[in-house]
Amino acid sequence: MQRNNHAAALIIVGWILATPAVGQDDCLATYSVNTTKSVAYLSIGPSADDRISTTLSCSVADAMRDRLFLTFHTFDANVLGSATQLRAKISQIRMRLAEGRTELGAARTPATQLGAIQSLKHTVLAAGLASAATGCIVSAATCKRAVGASVALYQSGLNVGDNAQASTQAQMEMNILDSMLQSIQAQITDNVAQQSKPRFGTVLNSICAAIRQQCR
Repeated sequence: MQRNNHAAALIIVGWILATPAVGQDDCLATYSVNTTKSVAYLSIGPSADDRISTTLSCSVADAMRDRLFLTFHTFDANVLGSATQLRAKISQIRMRLAEGRTELGAARTPATQLGAIQSLKHTVLAAGLASAATGCIVSAATCKRAVGASVALYQSGLNVGDNAQASTQAQMEMNILDSMLQSIQAQITDNVAQQSKPRFGTVLNSICAAIRQQCR
């Protein structure tokens, strides 16, 4: 699978933002995905301590990588640097997660359960990026749990197997993610918000690099 759509996507993003998001170099890199491989970890920084253990097929991981490439469709990094705007963004993400929990709780068929989970794709990646850009400054443990929950939720949205099991798992991960976001939100200061701005690029670059390294 050749990633030849990225140049066109970059032009579109460029029209909107004038320049691509910091950290997109590894997301833009073209390579053929080896669908027989799996991802054993994701990185949210340059050190070994920044690794989050996970198990994703490279097909799923690369789909996530595509979403992260179009990062401003997932998380508007312009809110970083301002404690007020960042709190408001996290409130928005938490509200969407709450709506997702309600939708999932009301779903009674495998199709509607899966649809409820799939509708959260952008939200859970936004939650993961917000957590990694802010939570790791406050607490590494909080950050990793939140990012891990967002990845698990994203993977659930691509699961076409046991929807009842996926629904139960998704509810649990949404509860974890909301709790972590609430904790992060309460600890955001102007200093944390300012540090999150340069960290965002590092996070995006590290996640994409980890996927590319394991899936070539």
